[in-house]
Amino acid sequence: MLQVLLIGQLAAQPVPQITAVSVEDNTTFAVYWEAASGAFDGYRVFYRYAGSTSAYQSADFPSSGVSGNIVVSDAGSTGYEFFMVTYLNSGSSSGESARLRSIVPVVSNAGTGTGVARIDWNKMNSGVAEVYDIYRSDDGVSFSFSGTTNQQTFYDTIQEYCSSQTIQYKIVCKAGAVLASSALASGVFKDDNLPEDPELSYVTIVNGQAGLYWTHSPSQDVDRYVIEVNEGGIWSVHETIGYSESFIDGNAALPTFHDPCGEVVTYAVRALDQCGNSSSGYVNYSKPHNTILLTGDTEPECNRKASLVWNAYNNLNPPVTEYKVLRSHNGAPAVEIAALPAGGNGPYSFTDPELLTPLTSYTYHIRAGNGALPEGPESCRVELIPDPELLDAFELDNLTVVNSDYIDLFVNGDPPGLIHRYEIYRSADGPASLSLLESGIWGSSGSLLINEPTAEVEQTSYYYRVAVLDACGYELASSAVMRSILLEITDLGEGNVRLNWNALEGWSDYPVKYRIYRFENDQPSAGFPVEVAPTILSYNDQIEDNGAGRVSYLVEAVRSDDVTSRSNTAVITGEADVVLPTAFRPSGLSPLFRPLVKNIDPVRYSFIVYNRWGQQVFLTNVFAEGWDGRQNGREAPAGIYAVIVTYADYNGMTYSKTGTLMLLR
Repeated sequence: MLQVLLIGQLAAQPVPQITAVSVEDNTTFAVYWEAASGAFDGYRVFYRYAGSTSAYQSADFPSSGVSGNIVVSDAGSTGYEFFMVTYLNSGSSSGESARLRSIVPVVSNAGTGTGVARIDWNKMNSGVAEVYDIYRSDDGVSFSFSGTTNQQTFYDTIQEYCSSQTIQYKIVCKAGAVLASSALASGVFKDDNLPEDPELSYVTIVNGQAGLYWTHSPSQDVDRYVIEVNEGGIWSVHETIGYSESFIDGNAALPTFHDPCGEVVTYAVRALDQCGNSSSGYVNYSKPHNTILLTGDTEPECNRKASLVWNAYNNLNPPVTEYKVLRSHNGAPAVEIAALPAGGNGPYSFTDPELLTPLTSYTYHIRAGNGALPEGPESCRVELIPDPELLDAFELDNLTVVNSDYIDLFVNGDPPGLIHRYEIYRSADGPASLSLLESGIWGSSGSLLINEPTAEVEQTSYYYRVAVLDACGYELASSAVMRSILLEITDLGEGNVRLNWNALEGWSDYPVKYRIYRFENDQPSAGFPVEVAPTILSYNDQIEDNGAGRVSYLVEAVRSDDVTSRSNTAVITGEADVVLPTAFRPSGLSPLFRPLVKNIDPVRYSFIVYNRWGQQVFLTNVFAEGWDGRQNGREAPAGIYAVIVTYADYNGMTYSKTGTLMLLR
């Protein structure tokens, strides 16, 4: 019975949970644990050198404690391992806690110089994930925070010391509410690290001088920058400046100065730190930025256009997506006249599309953009004096939707011999977003009919502008913007529909009226067309039952000279439905049995009759046809037959309806 009692006491004795071991100084460890619940007389902590096979030493602590200090001779330099138990004064003890190791860091030089310290250390508790804070000191007293990691290796870049300095490190492990410190470890380091390169943002022209803009080097100890220019593939030091993010290259007396308005100048920037270390320059050597050199001339072949040529701007981040052409007339503020998409290595060329006023001053410059910079790299200004020619007359006379399928554009120009090509610009959003749709040969006539088949005329209205070019490829004239008519229809229910359309835009004298046409099953409806005033852009109509077909509308604008422009055709289709009679007598009033259909697509219809044995006795795909009560040319017997009708509405939705039919004789 006594043996059973002792075993029960031993089983009930709590196992403690050791949580942290901290090096307090060179001779003292602080051990932390969680308070154990249960009956025992104290805690016993066992310790020895980490990795040793020698016997453990031990220290006892009262049952009311949650921490204790252990004094050894070499806590600050040697790793120890620890575990603990609870014990009774009678001699029994609990099971063992987990084993912890004191943290011992090892410091070494990383890399090729002495500017990076590598700190390695062991885990305190191998069974849990640990997070560590790394601290460093140059006097062994004051420690500053260097970083946090969940690994057992950390690299610390030295920046403050231009001569060799002994630096000490310690590791602090976060174990719940306890911060467990490691022993100290040291190494000799100095800042021989190359600072990181700055990164050029862009190079532009400011009042005829190159302006450089960059982001600072990420290295905290940088205090100067070196500006370099590329001369024949070799980087030459141009100027050294203070801690800045910009530089205006205006010292023409320097032997490395290059005029950005006369040649393409390529720049790079390097960083210098407080210890005189220079960044490698690789970031900007591998991705140098260059000025944009713009040249221009009036077009000698036709004597009416300004032609511009410029080089590509390289290595903008994000890359250049477009080049904007800006123009000033007689000293007025510059305005954007074009935006060319970027692509390839250049050079780029552009001919001003405007017919310029003879013998007046036009100043051009180029701005590269990527959508990220509010003001992108710019070129120098170039002044040109053009001598343009003009057409006597040019207009987009009319446009109209044809068969709800495409748009016809009617264009007039005089004299036709001056016109070589035409260009059609289109937008579904508005005149401000017109883009080139197509171009073609004009021919010898003073009038041109252009078919535009890509327009989705039942989805949107379109804005069009037509420009004409001479034999040199330069624009002679551009029409006013004209907008097509989009007709939309709304089913209000119970046969009521509402038509809405946009105004036709672009006629010089505006429409004098609108005509509304209605068609039933593609046949003109009685009472139509209806005419409304040019200010009215809607119409309500009442539709009677349209049987198996559909009702459609179109609207046309009428000009004072009776020229018309039509809209798309808008269709209103009723709800598709099929009604199946339940009885049929061939000798009765109707000799055919036929489902009653409404608003179905006639090309997607099937009507099948089966006898009681599942045999097909009749099939048709024409809704006007019906069953005459015969099977294989003979009268089918009276009785019940199955009927299946498959059909679709005008929106493409497919349906199926089944029923039974009593054939009477």
